[in-house]
Amino acid sequence: MSLWRPRCRAVMREDGLARQDASVQDAMRTQRWLFDTMQDRFPDGSLNVFDRDLRYLYAAGAGLARVGLTPEMLIGRRLDDLFPADSVDPVRPFYARAFAGETVSFALPVFEREYSVRASPLPQPDGAIHAIVALAQETPAQPMTGTIRVLVADGQPVVRLGLRALLASESDLEVVGEAADGLGAVTQARALRPDVLVMGLELPGKGGVQVIRELAARSPAVRALVLTRFADDEHVFSTLRAGAAGYLLKESAPAELLRGIRDVAAGKPLLDPAVVRRIIQELDPAPSAPASDGLTERQQDVLALVTQGLANRVIAARLGLSERTVRTYVSAMLARLGLSSRTEAALYALRSGLGRLED
Repeated sequence: MSLWRPRCRAVMREDGLARQDASVQDAMRTQRWLFDTMQDRFPDGSLNVFDRDLRYLYAAGAGLARVGLTPEMLIGRRLDDLFPADSVDPVRPFYARAFAGETVSFALPVFEREYSVRASPLPQPDGAIHAIVALAQETPAQPMTGTIRVLVADGQPVVRLGLRALLASESDLEVVGEAADGLGAVTQARALRPDVLVMGLELPGKGGVQVIRELAARSPAVRALVLTRFADDEHVFSTLRAGAAGYLLKESAPAELLRGIRDVAAGKPLLDPAVVRRIIQELDPAPSAPASDGLTERQQDVLALVTQGLANRVIAARLGLSERTVRTYVSAMLARLGLSSRTEAALYALRSGLGRLED
């Protein structure tokens, strides 16, 4: 702890924060103590503290050495000065939310690895936030078992029973649990970690959109496939903005639902054909020129293939990239456009002329 105090104070003096941010220093010391105490739970993790310019005020942890970094290489330098834009852009919206007072969690592919990051504000007594702390932990690759684990959530028992019966007939689909309300959906999704959550929007208690929003923030690996009777713009777009991976109407044929579950599990965006047709009818028939909104040429290439419903593995093969690089491009693209899911990105591409449903 003796090395922590002088280094922290020196860096904060450089940024002109030492006098007014004694509470930030105390909060940083507390975070450091917690990190040291729980180090055995974070063997590949790192603790990082940033100012509003995303400059490292502190960095520690065994996870740094695993990617060839040291605290001395980071402290006092900005993320923009150290890493390429495609690695930095995806984290900006999340760190901005932390500076706004939220505690956020998100996945970050970088250094050919996958990390789970939790960012929290370090407020002063008056509530001002000049620094945030980010705990990053490497996420081990999960072996593919070939079975898609499904959680069912709907307020109507007959719907849950019907979904269970339908999925039980498929050898590659396994129902791992069911929930009758929004709180149960969130609790079981976090506990059971299914691949896909098949859910209705009219859940008692927490509504469907709130469930999706909470899972997107806390359990992003769980992909939500909404099965509902609502086809209007308000329900469709609020659901997709919350982070849903797919949207199907309850009148869909059983084969469409089964295919939809498999597509969502594979990372493909999914919209009910009836919803897609209505959206396409509202598009300008002949846009004068696609609007890229600052996307790089490569990001536009990736967006076009995402719009066709292709998985990262297939996109990587078509563009001659690694799958992790494609994930980085997708994250940067979503951050640039202010979107939260591949499905939202596909809709954006259709509206702006940057993508088509067919090649």
